Amino acid sequence: MADVKIYVEVHNFAVKDIFESKHKSRLIALMKKTAEKAIKDKLALGAPKDKGGKGYTLDGSLTSLAPDKAQKMLQAKCSISISSGRGIESIAQGSVGVSIAGADKIKDGDIDATAQACVESAMKSAVKFMSSTPP
Repeated sequence: MADVKIYVEVHNFAVKDIFESKHKSRLIALMKKTAEKAIKDKLALGAPKDKGGKGYTLDGSLTSLAPDKAQKMLQAKCSISISSGRGIESIAQGSVGVSIAGADKIKDGDIDATAQACVESAMKSAVKFMSSTPP
């Protein structure tokens, strides 16, 4: 029996809670791109094209991104739901903390890097799940 490709469609990403809302739209695009990159290395990106092809869909959320109380770390948490035709199969979670000089010295690049690292963290377990569990 031939191996059937596992297809993954990246649907919606959102930013739920962030310390400065002006970054939301940029981060949504960045998170989606980061998830797609993680998929391309191991699975097929897009809707099933092969006869008998099965697939998953991903929806993600940056649930929080803000400096910690001491304002020495920029912390992020995210979750990515993995769904198939049967409904939600799993939820991958990621969290990271990046050292900062202070809340008043946070640059756009710090915010991007933190959000990207959070999605990369969640996608490691998401890709592992999708690779090992047929839809």
